[in-house]
Amino acid sequence: MRTTKKYHKNIFFITTTSREKGFLHLHFENPTLMSRAKKGDLILFVYGDEKIKKAKTRDIEGHTNIKDLIIPYKESYVTLCEKTLKAIKYCTYNFNFDYIHKGDVTKVMEIEYLDIDKKNTKDYIGISAIRARKDKWGGFSHGGITRECTPCETRVFRKWANGRDLYIDSHYFDPSVYYSGWKPYSMSQKFARLIVKYGDPYNNLYKKYLAGCEDHMIGKIWKDLHLAFNLTMR
Repeated sequence: MRTTKKYHKNIFFITTTSREKGFLHLHFENPTLMSRAKKGDLILFVYGDEKIKKAKTRDIEGHTNIKDLIIPYKESYVTLCEKTLKAIKYCTYNFNFDYIHKGDVTKVMEIEYLDIDKKNTKDYIGISAIRARKDKWGGFSHGGITRECTPCETRVFRKWANGRDLYIDSHYFDPSVYYSGWKPYSMSQKFARLIVKYGDPYNNLYKKYLAGCEDHMIGKIWKDLHLAFNLTMR
């Protein structure tokens, strides 16, 4: 029997782990984000659990339209591209929506920099941070935001990987990709469906050679598909 998928204009999914619960307050104390749930948007905190075979959600007591999403996935920094792809697949298979907005639990969801509620907006919307920095607790802050996707030079990507002792093969890195260097970033339902359809080979490549860099992977998919499918970028 065919069922109608529930519609949320916006879905915000925030990747996190059980070790990062100390950062959840950044989001529950964010009135702009919390107000979206009251308007009918959906907020998902995405965890991985390698022991389960099928994704599931659980309610968060005292909140409507805010849930935990647990996906079958072994938590690892270098496979974040897989976690992101699985979350996009879950949202696309289970809901109708206008946009998905992807965030990290260690970064405040400054959704005022996105084009939410505007008409005729783009399929891929990213932001970049000025003077981004990490504090001693593992959270991130910045000195300003620009409303644009930007490219990353190979030497800068290599420096990022070396600073985290991560293996990359820069032969597979595309420095011409424009991507969202900060969170959140947004994908239209059209773009999300294309990521679901064509994303698996990119996920495999980024896991194997590019330290699982999920935000750059999304930019790479947009670059490779935008002409064929008339995808737009802010």
